[in-house]
Amino acid sequence: MTGDGVHNQVGGQARVEQLVQAHTVHVHQYGGGAPPGRTVRQLPAERGPFVDRDRERALLRAAVARRADGAGPGVERPLIGGVSGLRGIGKTTLCVRLAHELADPHYPDGTCYADLDAFRSGNGVVLSDVLAELLDQLDDRSERGAADLRSLHGRYARHTAGRRLIVVLDNVRYEEELETLLPASAHSLVVVTGDRRLTGPDRGEGVVELPLEPLEERHAAELLRQLLKRDDARLADEAAVRDLLRICEGLPPLVKVAAGLLNRHPHSRLARLVERVRAEAEREGTAAMESLFAAAGREAGPDALLLFRLLAWYPAGHFPLQAAVAVLGRGEDAAADAVDDLVELGLLADREDGRLQLHGLMRGHARRLAERDGTAREASAAQARLIRWFRRQAERADRLNGAARLRCGKPLQEPRYAPDVEWPDGAAALRWLHEERDALYGCVALAHARGDDTDVWALCEPLWLHFKEHPRHGEASAAFALGVESAGRSGHWRALIRMRCMLAQALWEQGRIERAERELADAGRAAGQLGEDRDDRLLLASVREFQGNLCAARGDGWGALAAYEASRAVHLAIGNGYGVLLQTHLMGKAAAGLGEWERAAVLLEEAHARARELDRERMVGRTAHELARARRMLGDGGRAAELYALALENAGRRGADQERITILAALAELAEEAGDSGSAAGYRRALRELQSGES
Repeated sequence: MTGDGVHNQVGGQARVEQLVQAHTVHVHQYGGGAPPGRTVRQLPAERGPFVDRDRERALLRAAVARRADGAGPGVERPLIGGVSGLRGIGKTTLCVRLAHELADPHYPDGTCYADLDAFRSGNGVVLSDVLAELLDQLDDRSERGAADLRSLHGRYARHTAGRRLIVVLDNVRYEEELETLLPASAHSLVVVTGDRRLTGPDRGEGVVELPLEPLEERHAAELLRQLLKRDDARLADEAAVRDLLRICEGLPPLVKVAAGLLNRHPHSRLARLVERVRAEAEREGTAAMESLFAAAGREAGPDALLLFRLLAWYPAGHFPLQAAVAVLGRGEDAAADAVDDLVELGLLADREDGRLQLHGLMRGHARRLAERDGTAREASAAQARLIRWFRRQAERADRLNGAARLRCGKPLQEPRYAPDVEWPDGAAALRWLHEERDALYGCVALAHARGDDTDVWALCEPLWLHFKEHPRHGEASAAFALGVESAGRSGHWRALIRMRCMLAQALWEQGRIERAERELADAGRAAGQLGEDRDDRLLLASVREFQGNLCAARGDGWGALAAYEASRAVHLAIGNGYGVLLQTHLMGKAAAGLGEWERAAVLLEEAHARARELDRERMVGRTAHELARARRMLGDGGRAAELYALALENAGRRGADQERITILAALAELAEEAGDSGSAAGYRRALRELQSGES
């Protein structure tokens, strides 16, 4: 990390709307408190044995204690712990350990985590996506649509103000990235990892520098001992242990590889391993650590070695076993054996959550092996398998969460080379989409680079569901732009219309209205040329709805109302009951936004009745909520209270806590207006309990 000059961070395709200018973005409000929020726990699980780093842990604990004793009015910024050092030295492991150790009782409001490399393209980070991820972890989904950097930054400031949080920011490269992501609370702690120290001009008592050196020999020896499967008498050979640890250079991942080799050969002399590694280094003219990798690779079976090479280009840092099955393409048993082999040898990490991880040092070695021993044909075949497997799973997850949703792609059948993921319900499928988001978006880019155009836009379709639930606008707009290009290149006009609509929303929610208008204008012209079959009409209705949403976003209520009405007419003509319900609801909301409360109430009464008739639970609750507001504005407090109560019960069944918070606040105000201070106090008490996570 460096502070020399101001850096602009950009993600995906470079464009001016996503430039981050650190000296103009800061709107932190460090003073004051905020209503308590839910306690969040978003740290990665700790992995494997941990040794040493006592000095660094003590330094940060002491700084935390000093801050707790003296965080008065003069303290304006959160405490920052900056962990720096070489790749593979254990920065992330230490950060996660520190955050787990300090969370209670010092930071009871919770912990957030973001790996900035997951949001990075080239040297830039889409900071709006990082903020969206942190807000998602803080359970803030109340302001969908305000996705430009300044709006997201303001929301982040409001949600962190006065709170005692730990925020772990992994792989920070520039001061400006850190500045934009600081919580707005002097009572919080930010733990940062980076290759270099924090050196900005404002660094003072509020920053604790924790530069890491390679493990001392005695600590590396202790780590080796803990990693061995049994009490190993070979460790008594102190000279051989010392020679082996010199090869590992104090880097924990290399110590793990050495332990894997010793575990593989429990009766072989330790000195023999050292001799083999040194001899190869001299023969090949490579570094000793590279020869250690090579020695581990030779111990792996052919399938394990092939899988290791193929993982070099995997589009995410971690993955499930099923993805490894798809990459290898030789069946579940062969993949499981290969993974076991790589984990045992320390070339692959087995996480507590069941996922697998390839460390950056190992990925570098895998790339070198792929360049030396791999073929373009094997890599291309594996990429095609992975792309289509992820597409198949994403399509299934999408359908579990909306079987009747408009789609242009024909679903893939289960491939012979890898099994489907099993989910108990749609909610579990949604969680899977979020867990695999890096790989899914990565597969879009990979498919585009390969020229697999149908796979590009067909993958984007289910990613729309993820985008609606977890908006990462920079990444989504980059992917949907590739979808537009690929759909046009493949001549699939329905898909092209759909991709333009999806891209338009991702754009206008970032404030990029003019570009969104152009995309929707092109989509509208193309939709007007479609035929008369049901799918064509559904697509036309969808375009009209997107046009209405854009009008609403730019404050054109009458335009929105007209567009929703046009969409509703199409749905009525083709007998699509749910489409009629949805557009009637949107028309009611638009009328309410215009202050046309009588018209809004009529439309929302119709929408509410249709939702009940169609047994659409979520829409029953949403229409009840909107209708309650309209009846309240018309002076019908009794009917409004009934509808709010219905909406509150509905939201509780669905676990929609943000809706419950909004409804409880409205019920408290309504009771106060009616002179019922007792009920108002009860609603506010329930609201506080919900916000603090107690109910």
